[in-house]
Amino acid sequence: MSEDAAEILSNKGLKDEEKWGELIRLYGGNPSWLNILATTIEDLFNGSVDRFLSYPSLCLGDLDPILQEYYQRLSASEKIVIQWLANQEAADIFQKPVGAIRESPLRDADFLTAIQSLRKRGLIEKVCDDRGELLLAVPALFKEYVKHQ
Repeated sequence: MSEDAAEILSNKGLKDEEKWGELIRLYGGNPSWLNILATTIEDLFNGSVDRFLSYPSLCLGDLDPILQEYYQRLSASEKIVIQWLANQEAADIFQKPVGAIRESPLRDADFLTAIQSLRKRGLIEKVCDDRGELLLAVPALFKEYVKHQ
């Protein structure tokens, strides 16, 4: 768990510290998202991270405009890649042919450029599978948003 993310939650006085890691993971550790969520948790769930996590939806209203803005700023290539990744648990980009990405005409160079850009924006993250292989995944919150686009 990142110290900065934990500090955001601590400063808001959130409860259930043992659940903070799960909250941070679900929301990709994004400080902007966590600040908004911390306020929502404080206001609607009396500061209980556990009660918030038991709520059936990841997306809450205050984040929708932010997620929409992130999505709208993506290039066409980035949208193809993020939509492909959002429909998978995690992806080994080097084992999948580029043509498998929605059978798009995306060139290899455009694919890798889109991956780099999405990583820099914090919209995809590196994860390791059981064998220690590096995979890429979309943080849970943005994944849910992208799936509904």
